[in-house]
Amino acid sequence: MLDNQTPSPTSPKRCTAPIERLYFDILSQIFLECLSETQLSSVRMSEAPVLLGRICSHWRAVVLNTPMLWAGLMLGSGRVQNDDAKDAMAAAEWKIRAGSCLMSYSLWRTPDVIDVILPHCGQWRTINAHLEFDGWHKMYAAISQGAPCLRYLALEILASRLSSGFIQQIDIALPIPGASQLQKLITATNCRVHFNRMEAPSLRKLLFYGPTLTAGPVSDIAHISSISRLVAILDLLSDSVPKLSKPTHYYKVFEMELSRPGFDLLLDVIRAPSLESLDCTFRHSIDDNRVVCALSHFLKRSGACLLTWISTH
Repeated sequence: MLDNQTPSPTSPKRCTAPIERLYFDILSQIFLECLSETQLSSVRMSEAPVLLGRICSHWRAVVLNTPMLWAGLMLGSGRVQNDDAKDAMAAAEWKIRAGSCLMSYSLWRTPDVIDVILPHCGQWRTINAHLEFDGWHKMYAAISQGAPCLRYLALEILASRLSSGFIQQIDIALPIPGASQLQKLITATNCRVHFNRMEAPSLRKLLFYGPTLTAGPVSDIAHISSISRLVAILDLLSDSVPKLSKPTHYYKVFEMELSRPGFDLLLDVIRAPSLESLDCTFRHSIDDNRVVCALSHFLKRSGACLLTWISTH
């Protein structure tokens, strides 16, 4: 009689899938490639990384031991009613799994989540936030106290009407204390940006999206000479643009989208001898001759040598 522990030459053998024979590092890298290139991961079970951990115990072990899979999280996603308690639990769990990795967040309202992530502001890398007034003040206080790794901040303050009937707005002063490495700032609805008379050596790109361009931002932006790319999406009023007294701007790329006339007046305050590309989109009718005259005057005055000029109506 054959020993039960000795397999017969004709007995079936267990087939191991090739992916199960991959080294941990290789499988981990494959999982990282499953993440979206255009948006942060969500907590949905049908998407990576959560989906990957539901395939088998081997995959789950790899997923849970790959911190970078959990370093980006999108919560809220524009839903009118969020389950704040579940979102907060998810944020806490993902932070544990991410370990010491720098964190990126996309948040929509989610007041409970803010309280969870605030203690780890030193690990923030990217923040894309659609917040109510109080939520931003909590986040701004944390950033000011120390967010040295923050590189990207996109902010929209959701409308909140005061008893007087006015819409609340927030003021952001640049450079932001505590965010010394901030490279890109995007501000949307209900935000006003002001510039302090001090350097922000890491800041490279600004995008204003909102109402009127006021005198403060334009006149004081000269003090942030490191900016090489300025993007302005503005509802420009003709009487809101001051003049600068000296050529202190060093932009290489300037893009702007204007919903009201004021293209020539805006060029009057830009001193950009290093400018190489100018891209203008007009959301209103404008005389082509006026554009040509304004551009010629700008080039003659600033000494810029454009390599690219694009005008879109």
